[in-house]
Amino acid sequence: PTPAAPAVGIHHPGVEEKRIAFENDFITKQAISIGFTVNAWAVDFDNGGLEGGSSGSPLFAPNHRVIGTGTAVNSFANICNQSQWYGRLEHAWDLNANFGLILDPVGAGTTETIGHAQFFPDTAPELFGFELDAPNDGAVGVSTGPFMDWNGACYADDYRVIISENSNLSSPVVDQMVAAPTTQLNLADGTLNPSTLYYWAVEASNTVGTTTTPTDEFTTEAPPVPGAFNLVSPLNGSTEVETGPLLDWSDASGADDYLVEVDNNISFASPEVSQTVFTSSLDLPDETLAYNTQFFWRVTANNGSGSTTSTPSLSSFTTTATPPCACVGDLDGNCTTDVLDFGVFTGTFGSSLGDANFNPDADFDNDNSITVLDFGLWAGDFGCTG
Repeated sequence: PTPAAPAVGIHHPGVEEKRIAFENDFITKQAISIGFTVNAWAVDFDNGGLEGGSSGSPLFAPNHRVIGTGTAVNSFANICNQSQWYGRLEHAWDLNANFGLILDPVGAGTTETIGHAQFFPDTAPELFGFELDAPNDGAVGVSTGPFMDWNGACYADDYRVIISENSNLSSPVVDQMVAAPTTQLNLADGTLNPSTLYYWAVEASNTVGTTTTPTDEFTTEAPPVPGAFNLVSPLNGSTEVETGPLLDWSDASGADDYLVEVDNNISFASPEVSQTVFTSSLDLPDETLAYNTQFFWRVTANNGSGSTTSTPSLSSFTTTATPPCACVGDLDGNCTTDVLDFGVFTGTFGSSLGDANFNPDADFDNDNSITVLDFGLWAGDFGCTG
């Protein structure tokens, strides 16, 4: 028979403290569909209503007996105009043998019990058993694209994987959702930086709430040593190289810096140049090196894991034999400006570019003609000794 009023529901809306809802009118039987048919008690509470977290809560008849379990509502938006349905317990008893096994395990046919059992838990994901598995806490040498693995949480709908360089997991470098029941995430190589300490945790969520594992830490593997690279310029065996040459080499992958060494002794016992740079070239100032001297040079690429020597391991070159003359008026090549140069100058005086006797070295003002203006410039240098 239909139970007499009042009916009472006791539940935990939103998994908060216990609430009691009251129905002052008669309740009726009604079959509803929630993807399958449920034979239910139709209730319209006069005081109170149901929220998420109330699933499976009991409906009590006036004789204080449980007659139904919270199953469905028409809306969570406004409990004041809400209709509720409770699955009929007597109908479940008839159709589900587990009810009899749990509530009447000895088969005595009793219709009352003081025992309790939980059939449809409606809680946030369980923390019990929810823990990180790999990488192990404190692991070192972990790949920069690690395989993340954890033990699942009961009742989880999805997981959020968080990896950060900060122990409080702020500013994460990985923040990725994984749908349950999957409990693994395989990251691409290079996702993380090498030789870096990381912290990680996983959040399990459902419609009720979120549960988070304790935070573990791991350190990624060191990078490989720098890759192979080549000396480019000066070429091995070059001559007439400036005393302030531009030394150039190809890039070495993974290099943090380069050690450049130049020595007139193949042993590099006391190099004239020993300098660390962060690019793949070094432009030396003029007269850094001696004239007319054979030099050897080499470059070593470095990072936190080690060093790689260039290919070839060293190269040689010879600097120019004669320093440039400082006397701009020297026209006969003896590195002085004297009357001999005056004779050379007068032999080309008055000529222009294209004339047979035009001497560009005597065109001191670079106007493509030899004039009194050039003579004035030459005269100003007269007496220079280089």
